[in-house]
This record gives sequence, C-alpha cells and structure tokens, in this order.
Amino acid sequence: MGEEARCRSRHQRKDLRNILAQHLQRAHFGDVVVGGEHLEDSGRLKRFGGVMNSPSDNGTFAVPDGLSELDQWVLWRMETVDGRQAKVPYSVGGYRASTTKPRDWAPFDHALSTWRDKPHQYTGLGFVFSTEDGLAGVDLDDALDERGEVKVWAREIVEVFSDTYMEVSPSWRGLKIWARGSLPANLPGVQVGDGAVELYDHARYFTVTGRALRGAPLQIEEHSKDLVALYTRLAGDRKTGPLQPQEGGRIPYGQQHNTLAKLLSHLKFKKVPQTAPALPRAMLSRLATFEGALRGREGDSGTGFGLG
Repeated sequence: MGEEARCRSRHQRKDLRNILAQHLQRAHFGDVVVGGEHLEDSGRLKRFGGVMNSPSDNGTFAVPDGLSELDQWVLWRMETVDGRQAKVPYSVGGYRASTTKPRDWAPFDHALSTWRDKPHQYTGLGFVFSTEDGLAGVDLDDALDERGEVKVWAREIVEVFSDTYMEVSPSWRGLKIWARGSLPANLPGVQVGDGAVELYDHARYFTVTGRALRGAPLQIEEHSKDLVALYTRLAGDRKTGPLQPQEGGRIPYGQQHNTLAKLLSHLKFKKVPQTAPALPRAMLSRLATFEGALRGREGDSGTGFGLG
C-alpha cells in the first residue's frame, strides 16, 4: 500500500471513530439544549453524576413517580418581564400559565410531548406546587461551585434531604429539592452565604431538568419536621435583629407576621391540633418573648440548620 493510500486509510478510521463517539454520546445523553446553549460534551454531566434529559431524548424523562403521576405540569421559557429576565410558565395550549389555576396545568406526558414537539419554543418543563399534593420544594440558588461541588453553606441542607429527590437547576449552579410535608407559608429568597434559599408548597412552580444530583434517588420522602425546622431558621434570619417587645408586651409593627409564623411552625412541629382552644389573649400580646424559646427548640427534630 502506498503512502497516499495509508494516509487516506488513517483519516477514514479517524472519521469513523469521531462518528461513533458522537453516536454513543447522543445515545446516552441526547442532543442537549439548555437555555439556548448547545452542550457539545458531557463534562458537566460527569461532574454532577446525574442523568441528562432533553426534548430530543428517545427514552423516558426520568423524574419520580410522585411527580409524574400528578397533573401539575407546565412549560417555561425565558422572557423579559419588567426589565429583567424571568422564567415564565406556559400551558400546553400556548398561553401563559397561572400557578394558582389548575386548568392551566397538564399531565406530565402531555407537557413532555408538547416540549418535544416544540423544543425551540419552550426551554423545559415545570412542576406546580399545590396545597393538595402534600409536597414542598427547597430551592438552593447558587449552591454549586464551578466544579459542580456543593458549597459549604448548602451542605447541611443537602445532607438532611439526601434521601429525597433533588436535581441541578437549568443554570447548573442551583439545586432544587422535593420533599413530602408542608410549610407555615411560602418563603421567598433568604440570603445564606453567597447564595439564597427559597421554600414553597403552593402557588409557585419549579423548573424541572431531570438532572438528578449524583446519588439522589428517584423518590420523594417524608421530611415534615425538617421542612418546619428549616423554615423556622430562615424566617428568623429575615429579621434585621432580635425581636424586642414594646411597652405592654406589644409586638413591633411590621414584625407580627414573622413572630406568628414562627409560633405556628413550632405548634405544627409539636403536633398541636388545629382544634385546640385559642391561646389566652395575654399570651398572644406577648408572642415576641417566645423567640428565644423557639430558637432553643429548633434542635428537637435533630436538625438545627446552623446556616452561615
């Protein structure tokens, strides 16, 4: 064989290896499009150790049955709202979806097929939390570093909820956790470290990527006590300083909600029936004095959440 023929043969073998490598990569990970960005390699996936999902996957979109069996799915895409970029939910019918109107939601299979039919119109799927589903979500913003490792401030939360489903967010920097339980109220972003934590159990939705964090199971576990403990810790952190009752034991204006929410979460944790007699008026007038006691009881569930 001449030198020219040998050279041509080497190039052909190289081309064949490249084609085979691309085929194997797409067979395992799909043609992945995230937020308009085409991911040419699986480096990020290997670091997170999860399973990638995309609208072009021929296989199933791997999420827990506890989510896929509920008709609470929407689509979403990035849009400019009031001058900033936002993840806007859409119904399978093509109009903006409300997180408080079940008629705007759809079964999982319907939402997934719509996304696969229109991958350039929508960025992904979303799951809406409802008061009837018994689920709550923990959103850890900016919880992962550039190597895909969980940051120090988020590690305790991740460890506590390690037996329930959690996945990497569309940005590759956040984590979303699903657990069974309820909250005293939805809690928007509370800054922790260089990130933030949000807690929701109704009237909000989570984007769903299917990128399970390494080791995360495809099941949703009971974490009622942990959710209440985390809520209590974070709700306390939202105040600028410790509560100080005014003359006569009155709660300062503007701080009543946090105080009542903390008391409610404590009573729920202690399983006090909602039908229990009303608390004495004198006690209600001095709720602010309970803050120290409530903080001391956070450890009752075994989870104090000593967030930095």
